[in-house]
Amino acid sequence: MKIPSEKLKPFTTEIAPECSKLISSLKNAGDFTIFVKGLDNITEWCSVFGKTELGRWVDVLNDCDAVLEAAVALANEIMSVDKNESQEAQIISVLRFTSLLFENTFGRSIYCSMDRLIKLLDSRKIWIVVATLRLLMVVSKCSRFITQHLNSDVRLELYGKLMAILEIWAGKLRLTPFAEFCSADFSYSHGFSIQPIPEMDEFIVDTNKSTAELKDSEKQFAFTKLRFLYSIKNQNERFYQIIARLISSSIIFYSRCLIADDSRLNGLSNEQFIEQCCSVLHFEPTTKYQALADTLKTEALKTLASIVFLEKTKKIQFIVDTLGLKTYHGFCPSLLRNCIERLKAGKLEANGDLSASFVTSLFSLVYHVAGFEYGGTALNRSSLVPVLLGVVKTYSLPEQYISYVTRSVRIIDILTGIDVAQFNSNGGTDAIIKRFSHEVDQCKTQIPEQTTPGTTLLCSQQRAALMKSLLNFIKRAVIDANLAVQMRRIMETEFPQSLIFIIQHSQYFGSSLLHCTVSLITNFIYQEPAQLTMLQNMKLTDALMNLIFDEKLPISRDLVCALPNVCSALCLNERGHNEFKLYNNQKPLEKIFRIIFSNKFLLSMRKRKTEILETAHMLGTSFDELIRHHPALRKDVMGILSEILEELLQSATSEDKCVSWSMGKAVIEDDSVEHVLLGDYMAIMGVMIETILSNRNVQDNIQTINELNIPVRLVKLLSEAKKPNPVLLNSSYLPNLANILCCILRQTSKVDDAFSYLLERCSFELSAYSTEKECQQERLFQLTRLSSLINTMNILMKSVIHAQGSYEFVSYKIEFLFFKISSIRPLLLHH
Repeated sequence: MKIPSEKLKPFTTEIAPECSKLISSLKNAGDFTIFVKGLDNITEWCSVFGKTELGRWVDVLNDCDAVLEAAVALANEIMSVDKNESQEAQIISVLRFTSLLFENTFGRSIYCSMDRLIKLLDSRKIWIVVATLRLLMVVSKCSRFITQHLNSDVRLELYGKLMAILEIWAGKLRLTPFAEFCSADFSYSHGFSIQPIPEMDEFIVDTNKSTAELKDSEKQFAFTKLRFLYSIKNQNERFYQIIARLISSSIIFYSRCLIADDSRLNGLSNEQFIEQCCSVLHFEPTTKYQALADTLKTEALKTLASIVFLEKTKKIQFIVDTLGLKTYHGFCPSLLRNCIERLKAGKLEANGDLSASFVTSLFSLVYHVAGFEYGGTALNRSSLVPVLLGVVKTYSLPEQYISYVTRSVRIIDILTGIDVAQFNSNGGTDAIIKRFSHEVDQCKTQIPEQTTPGTTLLCSQQRAALMKSLLNFIKRAVIDANLAVQMRRIMETEFPQSLIFIIQHSQYFGSSLLHCTVSLITNFIYQEPAQLTMLQNMKLTDALMNLIFDEKLPISRDLVCALPNVCSALCLNERGHNEFKLYNNQKPLEKIFRIIFSNKFLLSMRKRKTEILETAHMLGTSFDELIRHHPALRKDVMGILSEILEELLQSATSEDKCVSWSMGKAVIEDDSVEHVLLGDYMAIMGVMIETILSNRNVQDNIQTINELNIPVRLVKLLSEAKKPNPVLLNSSYLPNLANILCCILRQTSKVDDAFSYLLERCSFELSAYSTEKECQQERLFQLTRLSSLINTMNILMKSVIHAQGSYEFVSYKIEFLFFKISSIRPLLLHH
């Protein structure tokens, strides 16, 4: 079905101009033919499109749904696509394009065409079924759509159709080798009483005429079985039947919600099935069926990777042993070496015997196997690291094959975590550093070409992925004791200049690559503090400082959370500490806090309350570490928090600003109006201060907070807000405030000012309250403030009573408190 407009939420990220143009051209195509031609032109996802929200493509998806709807329309119990050959190409184009969207977008819960896809699984054309299954596998592998967003009835229907595809292989077919099944002289005695009519080109299943009452699963099995028997007469379609079985198995393995019982999953991924998947890799078909055989081998590798995804140790061991991954001359290591040699020689896909998709699937399987101890040890024994380093050292690969270098680096990263001997003996560090510098040099040739105003050039998606993998490897290697000697000298090469270039062109490289760069520099400085002066002389630290003040800094959660650690690293010597306090008449620390308490940062995160609270906790921990390592910065950190708190207080009490009390849901739709996301800011402020105080009970932190009058400001923010949100106050900010005051009380027993202010505001609100006010909303706001004040005092009094030496404090407050509570209680009960 089409996606209803009311299901869409306001967009939270910008869209690349090129992507916007593509969407506009597709939705204005006019008819199905032009629309499908537009889809066919998009063979792969271009880097200039970026990663967008799926909601941006709603018009395109609705047009795709219209194509699917026309294809699954029934006439005399037969789908339109089964009778109309012209619809086949349209359907396959739509399914392929939808797969690309699922791989390169987020916010995919709005997708509404799953009912059409499930109907397509009943197509009489097995190749249409396979194309549909490929999309479903992408959905199950790249997202949690089937698990979280598919209702139970639709999920059950999908499970029934997938199991019917698998169950037709029961009996003697279950152990039939795939190569034998695909041979030209294969014959199968099905044991059914079926009389084929030669002049009849199609079959009909009408279970309504049956005298027995059949369950839905039995009807589905009958149809699937008949389609199977009808298609195995054709050798081409026998290939597709095996492919359908493999992909169906993968979908079930990736979507564990379809089968909750582990015993059934184990049954589907038994040793006989694994052996069949491995043996098909040895299959050598005739030239006529070489393309189909390559597709079959590719799907077998993908299925083996999905079995590894189940994380069953015995099955992984069986796959490793069956593929011969433990020995140098084993089948899979030899096959991988052959693929790499052809790749380096530029002969991949030259004779049609090794496709790019097959090699990609082989690399993917090796990567997944390497992630487990048994697999990683086996791969090291087969001496794959030198071969993979050979891929890293090959600079002549065309850009469409760069992904193989990325996969090689990721596998090397895992294997060197187990044993670094092969890596070191083959000049691995030098190869990694030179490859990174080479990729940066390639980017330098592209950036000057950006001359069109108003457009933003982005790094190629494949090249960015490779550079990120290289940086991640170096970042881990820097703190690896086994690679310490090699990593100590990396800053004496051209490597620092490459890092500076990335920092200076942050918009081109993006926030993810920038975060990796910043984290690597931080790790290196902590590991080699003696080299900080050298980095300062190279202007690497200046580049980081300028990055903080860059107004076009690409904001992301990971990048912003890494900034406090960067500050701590830069301050490890006196020169860095002085620069950090005041850099070019600017204050870096204050700028970082301004970034944190900005709408841009909040809108860069996913709109979930838990993510905002987790981020605030991470930031609080990072700033606590900064203060612990550099106590001289304590007053600066607390002072900036106090300033921001005062600004939030002014916003909360102002009538002129548009204040949002929502938490994790705020979206700015009108940039012309100043919006204050007060609910999010209060949550971040409360969690940060509480984390700083509770991580380590340092009295100096509490003393500084008291000197700056932060506790009173926090209470004011609670009690003086014009239109407080009762749900927010009681669920997030209120517990933080109470915990902060309790932390202060436990350390100093001095919360007199904050407590007195609580009582004062309580008395004021009680005196100002009137049941005769006409405005019900204003009365609700007053009651909200009263309830919040009382709850805070209740929590605080419990700590006061149990705190040592605070009984005198209790004695002169307790009587007034109980008097006020008794006065407020009837009002709260009444309203």
